[in-house]
Amino acid sequence: MLYSSALVTYGTGKAVVVATGDKTEIGRISELISNAEVLATPLTRKIAKFSHILLFVILGLATLTFLWDWHTANPGKACLWPVFPCRSP
Repeated sequence: MLYSSALVTYGTGKAVVVATGDKTEIGRISELISNAEVLATPLTRKIAKFSHILLFVILGLATLTFLWDWHTANPGKACLWPVFPCRSP
């Protein structure tokens, strides 16, 4: 009996296909994995919470960087009060 993931490195032989797709052992394993419940451990919940916090920190820093660059590239033209005070030309 050969499986689709088996490697043959030497020799000769004959094989007969008895099943394909989901009816093979690898297909059965794939089905079992896809039907498994998602396990939420305390560690995965902490990682998810941290990733959400990190997302908002990064978005906030990106927004501040954009606004700062916009303000310094167009002095006097870009007035974003109260975020950045207007400069006189």
